[in-house]
Amino acid sequence: MTGGRPEVPVAVIGAGPRGLAVLGQLLAALGPGGPWEGTAAAVHLVEPEEAGAGRVWSPHQPAGLLMNTLAGHATAFPDASVRTPGPRLTGPTLLEWSREHHETGPLEPWEHPGRALMGRYLHWAYGEMLRRAPAGVRVVRHRTRATALARTPDGGLRVTLENGDGPLAVGAVVLATGHTDQREGPGDRELTGFAARHGLVRLPPGYPHEAALDRLEPGAEVLVRGLALNFFDQLTLLTSGRGGRFTQHPDGTPRYLPSGREPRIVAGSGRGVPYLARGQAPGAMPRGHRLRHFTGEHLERLLARGPGGVDFRTEVWPLIAREAGAAWYATALRL
Repeated sequence: MTGGRPEVPVAVIGAGPRGLAVLGQLLAALGPGGPWEGTAAAVHLVEPEEAGAGRVWSPHQPAGLLMNTLAGHATAFPDASVRTPGPRLTGPTLLEWSREHHETGPLEPWEHPGRALMGRYLHWAYGEMLRRAPAGVRVVRHRTRATALARTPDGGLRVTLENGDGPLAVGAVVLATGHTDQREGPGDRELTGFAARHGLVRLPPGYPHEAALDRLEPGAEVLVRGLALNFFDQLTLLTSGRGGRFTQHPDGTPRYLPSGREPRIVAGSGRGVPYLARGQAPGAMPRGHRLRHFTGEHLERLLARGPGGVDFRTEVWPLIAREAGAAWYATALRL
């Protein structure tokens, strides 16, 4: 109860960037000028890692692991381009925040910042949202995992927490779980068993900054399966992360100076070709793409049908694929 008013309990499961965005919109809707202004509410935020950053954007990961997004495109707060009813909880972009808080040297819009930097910004944004929470609204932090969600006989929802607190009885739940782990399949179990029988080290798939790479001895031959984004992160941690550094030959081509602590990496994939490196054009931002197929008009027509009235596979995905194709071919023709 708040001032004699019953609280409306809701839960947000996951407090990475998506859960943070949901929290910001909830607080704005419950605040001055919002559609639920004056409503007493308890927002239960369930997240075992740093609130705002979550697991992927851990502020404690190595600085050499970079975002795929450019600094000039990253923000935790909506701006005027976001079409949402009611007020917005606005705030600084990553660039503005980093300059104000002197987090790094000059961060340029076209650079790929470190994920740890983004994590510190997101965690700060969480604290800023709490500071600006409207009167009568409580944000209750649960630093644990949600393990079950069930409907109760009275039509409510019950959230079971891993640490035994609760369960939480709420009227609504937002699932913002982001990237989730996969259970080990037969192929993974076979590889794990093979490694154990032959005295080898096997590191299962996962987030690079959580991998036990210190188990890999300097000079040991290490097989890496896959050449996508995780591969580049693992390569970074096993090279420059172990004291190696990059310089240039007199002709400008790159040169790697090993520290002697690196393993010998043998990498491959079904495709056999690594992804292209992150593009960077100092002094210039990539051209934006003007929507041609998935336009606001299309979106309005789909939203007008109400919940459950749109089939993603046959009506939404084709528009996305058409838009991506238009952007790709326009770029290919220009280059």
